[in-house]
Amino acid sequence: RFKNEPVCQNIDTSRIVLCYLGSVNNVIDIERIESFVKQLNLLKPCKVKVIGDGEKTDEFLCALNRTGAEVKFHGNVYDSEKKSEIMSDCHFGLNIMKPSVCVALTMKSIDYFSFDLPIINTISADTFKLVDNEKIGFNLTDDTAKTVASLSERELISLRNNVRKVFDKEFDLSVVSSKLKN
Repeated sequence: RFKNEPVCQNIDTSRIVLCYLGSVNNVIDIERIESFVKQLNLLKPCKVKVIGDGEKTDEFLCALNRTGAEVKFHGNVYDSEKKSEIMSDCHFGLNIMKPSVCVALTMKSIDYFSFDLPIINTISADTFKLVDNEKIGFNLTDDTAKTVASLSERELISLRNNVRKVFDKEFDLSVVSSKLKN
């Protein structure tokens, strides 16, 4: 996101657009992502944009295509403006990894946050608490698809505003640099 750029104030709720950003490798839970997207797509038309690549890309794209959702593969994109353009109509970023993966915070979640994008999350500990406490997305449960499909434009904008506040308070480069100095 670009400094001082306003949080999106118009969100199309006729469908749900998801983004997967990052390596497509053996730590992402392809089965769980497929299941979630399939449930969501049954409730509301869904599109998934994939930014990234890896050894599991073909398997991941096949799984996404089985959901019935529209799938758009962008490959590796490093340019912030291009990522911003791709994510501009997305509602959520997918932060879904296998249960055996234990990390405090993923780089992909910080990248999503930098573009004011709430997350659908399965990472435990710090990320789980952050999502719950700050209302910056949803920790994936059996009811998440139903919840996401029923969100109003106002609720989606509120989530984005929460993400912006958390990013500015915790993850902006100037904040992190200041914390490191201290």
